[in-house]
Order: sequence, then C-alpha cells, then structure tokens
Amino acid sequence: MTEESPESQVFNRLHLGSETINRLSEYVEILASWNQHIRLSGYREKTDIRQHLVWEPLLAAQYFGLASSLCSIVDFGSGNGSPGIIFSILYPHLHVSLVERKQKKLSFLSYVISRLKLENVTFYDNIRTALAAQKTSSSTEIWMKAISMQSLFLELSRPENKGKSFSIKKFGELDPVPGCQYIRKHVITSEAWSLSPIFKITVSEGLLTV
Repeated sequence: MTEESPESQVFNRLHLGSETINRLSEYVEILASWNQHIRLSGYREKTDIRQHLVWEPLLAAQYFGLASSLCSIVDFGSGNGSPGIIFSILYPHLHVSLVERKQKKLSFLSYVISRLKLENVTFYDNIRTALAAQKTSSSTEIWMKAISMQSLFLELSRPENKGKSFSIKKFGELDPVPGCQYIRKHVITSEAWSLSPIFKITVSEGLLTV
C-alpha cells in the first residue's frame, strides 16, 4: 500500500476537486521554476512553497469561510501570487485583484493567470487603481503576506481616502500602525483539519481608518 504524501493529505482531507488540486500543483511548479531566475520568494524548495504559500492560505480560506463569502479580495504586495492566486483557484466565484509594483513580478503574475486560465483575477501596479475597480455592491478585504502594514498605510494615507476604513487580514504577528484598530489575532492550526505535518499560522484581522 502506497503511503499518502503530506500534500495529498492536505488536499484530500480538505475535499478539494481534481481540477483544483492540479492547478495548485501547477502553481507550485511554475513558481519554483521562475524563482530560479527572479526572486519571487525566499522559499526555494517545493515542500516549503507548498506549506507557506499554498497550505497556509488554503487553511486561512477555510477558517474565514471564503467558500461562502461574496467579498472581493485585494492581495496587496502579491509578488509571488500568494495568497491571491490560491484564493482564486479555490473559489472561482470570488473576484481577486493582485497588486504588485515591480514589473518582473507582474510578468510572473500575468503568466500564471494565463497559464492556469484564472478568469476571476486581475492585476494592478498600485492599490489605488485596484480599490477603485472594486464593485460597490460587495465588501472588499485587503489580504497581505510578507509585506508590512506600514507599507499599506503609506499607500492609503492620501487625501482621497481620508475618513475611509479598510478591512485588513495579514498573515503573521500583529504589525500595528497609527489608525489601525486590531480586532483579533487568529491562530489557525492544521491540526483542526487532522492534517499532517502539524503546523500553525497566525492571521491578524483589523480595520484601518485613514
């Protein structure tokens, strides 16, 4: 009997369909290949890419119930496409905007979107244009991974945003800035889904008022 790989355990126990699994696996392959020439991530091994750039967003999506959400997602500082690309693969009904200012990384994101045929994703080189393009009928969540809250605050602290509030979810420990009222720090563990290997992540949820 063949032993189930950790990757198969994650995918199978979260009841992901074969098309979703294939797209997630292809994303890992593409990222690992491009990462040899352009620094998209500090994670070089495919096992690390899977855990930190695929499984972590996957568990966060499960935890926050994105499957039944009608919100729009803005991935600020997308770079390597995580978590935005992962969310778009998991839930085609969500509209996902990727924000990345560096042209080489935008080229990578454009290639992934085309290669995986992700029709629910658009990409921008600044968050102002991304937010302006969101549908007014749905709420918008700004998700962040491997980028500081201060960077987001500097982008949003413009006159046109004065008095506006933005819903933020950030992977990692609390990273407060002026005007950001944190609601809760969530600790998400793969143990809750009986996944092996066992690991946990934190997602800080807050409201940024400019």
